[in-house]
Amino acid sequence: MRINGFTQMKSFYSWVFENQDKNIRSTHVSLYMFLLNQNNRNSWVEWFKCPFDLAMGGSGISNKKTYYKTLNDLQDWNLIEYKKGVNNYKAPMIKLEVLFDTSTVPQSEPQLQPQVIPLPTPLLQPQLYKNVKLITNNIELVTLNIKRVLNFLKTEDEEQEDADKPPKEKKRKKVPAKKEKIDYQEVVEFFNNTCTLLPKVQKLTKKRESAIRKRIEEYSAIEVGEVLIAVSKSSFLNGKSSLGWKANFDWIMKPNNFIKVLEGQYKDKEAHDKQNAKFEAQKEAYLANSNPNDLM
Repeated sequence: MRINGFTQMKSFYSWVFENQDKNIRSTHVSLYMFLLNQNNRNSWVEWFKCPFDLAMGGSGISNKKTYYKTLNDLQDWNLIEYKKGVNNYKAPMIKLEVLFDTSTVPQSEPQLQPQVIPLPTPLLQPQLYKNVKLITNNIELVTLNIKRVLNFLKTEDEEQEDADKPPKEKKRKKVPAKKEKIDYQEVVEFFNNTCTLLPKVQKLTKKRESAIRKRIEEYSAIEVGEVLIAVSKSSFLNGKSSLGWKANFDWIMKPNNFIKVLEGQYKDKEAHDKQNAKFEAQKEAYLANSNPNDLM
């Protein structure tokens, strides 16, 4: 049964009020709310991955022992199901049990007397309004802001001159392109959950944020994801060669290494052979359907 996030949250708080005999602490509430949010971000799938470091950071639990005690309590109370990871490289799996709202949360008491609305306090500074350029106020002398006044008048004159010109001669204002906001933590989580054989990123530093931003600006967020998937499929980069060397997040994000992975230089030989065979088949099909005179 698919979870409805709002109903699930109301049902959880009803459960809290119905079970006052249990030793429910703030850590239980914060961890459950974080797991509910993670389930929402994963489109309400039945089971979703949730590494312990991610859950501890999201719920504000700093002690690992407290975290696992809280997690086990939620499972004992039949609020969640929890499956441990097979090893240190596989994230644990969480399932939220579907709850039903019993409406036992006490509502706020209605206000019987209307509140006294205080009179507005006069503004000490002039208020700004839309489309109004403030260059001085009624307290200061205009001469104290002479540069701003002259710039304002100059701008007004230029705008008027531009308005009098034919449409083709009017100056077009350059609107700076809006930069897309980058979710650095989401990139790190994708790496940790995709490249499971490589060392996990434990801390998101400014240097790593800079590297992620540069690669996304140079290529795109989609291609960054494709590179991380390609790394997870490369035997050499995952330490399965005779050298035993493994790549890491910082190595992948270096510009020279990133383009090599993107161009397929670290693909397994079998994948290369399949790609070459497909290319040769397409080439033969093209030549078979082409007129020899067209190739001269």
